[in-house]
Amino acid sequence: MNYEHFTNIGFRGKGHHLKVLDIRGAKEFTLRGFIALGQACPLLEYLNLSACPKLTHVAGAATFSLFGTPSQFIVVTMNSLKRLIASHCENLQEVHLKVPELQCLEAQACSSLLTMNLEAPVLQIMSLSAKVDAKECAEVYKDDPTLFARSMSEESRGNYLKIGAACLEKIVYPKFLNGVLVYRPQEGSDVGRIDMPIAALSNPLEGTFDLSRCGDAGKYLSISTGYRKTVKLENTNKLEIWIAPRFLIKRALATTAGHFREIEGIWASSAEIGIFWNCGDYDNLTWYDYLISQDIDNLSKNNLYVNWTYASAGALANDKRLVSGADDTLRVSIRLLKNFNCIFTVDGSTQTSSSKTPGDIDWTQVFNSLSSSSRHLSQLAHLQR
Repeated sequence: MNYEHFTNIGFRGKGHHLKVLDIRGAKEFTLRGFIALGQACPLLEYLNLSACPKLTHVAGAATFSLFGTPSQFIVVTMNSLKRLIASHCENLQEVHLKVPELQCLEAQACSSLLTMNLEAPVLQIMSLSAKVDAKECAEVYKDDPTLFARSMSEESRGNYLKIGAACLEKIVYPKFLNGVLVYRPQEGSDVGRIDMPIAALSNPLEGTFDLSRCGDAGKYLSISTGYRKTVKLENTNKLEIWIAPRFLIKRALATTAGHFREIEGIWASSAEIGIFWNCGDYDNLTWYDYLISQDIDNLSKNNLYVNWTYASAGALANDKRLVSGADDTLRVSIRLLKNFNCIFTVDGSTQTSSSKTPGDIDWTQVFNSLSSSSRHLSQLAHLQR
């Protein structure tokens, strides 16, 4: 199928009512075909262009050279399009679209993709095969208001994928939504394992996991997505764990996430998701331990206890109730972290081995490692009971 199929007498000069079109695998479909398609079918809502080997651009062309190759690209407006799939287009280099109704864009395994110029205000999911490091590339191109993100996929390593800043969270959110909180009654064993998908929460960005099937864990722990906004009386005697995508906190720094401003500047660009720990009775929202230095692969490999030992701040390590052992509730809560993993994968699979830690906890080592990075020593003086 080529552009002539969309410029023949059946299409020429007409605005067709076609809403769904799947031309995956069209070996002769090119940029000219896409331009003709856009003009002929203005009401398209679903378009699948996957595995079109000669498709190099999803865009318009202002001019063509004498050899028939495009010399200048322009943005194409597709007012009705809601889902676009252009995966496995090995020669696709650029996308220039204005799509006011687009909700889902899939461009997996497009090894030549360099530029994503996309105006899509209601986009919900943007699925790309590449891992992106937006901060690193923004530092390289400081004078360019458009955010650049380095493609870290093996097939396109070293290229720069140019995407709008607002689209970054569309890449991260599907990974977060595929996350699963895993409970293992016995550390290192899948016997009795319970999987609790983030997607099953009534609000995946602000929900609390039901731990009622996880032994006594619900008495000591509260594990939620999102971030702490207020003191919850029902968690007074619990250890709270919060799992949040960075974009969720970043977009609320001026409002409900103001207590994270201090760490936003040191949040690693590769860490798309952060984990936070605090006691439920801390009345100051800035008292928390945080892990914002690990990518999702490393977060998934370790249980919540091991991840906590990598955390910064030391709010818990400097809590004298934990140090002295006078109140064993907090120590029990810390031990229970070893029974939980939060696993994030692109496809939603959870076949990640649980991390191994010693049977008991060396509290002295924990205090030494976490206290070294503490910023809470003076703030927590009143907790030294």
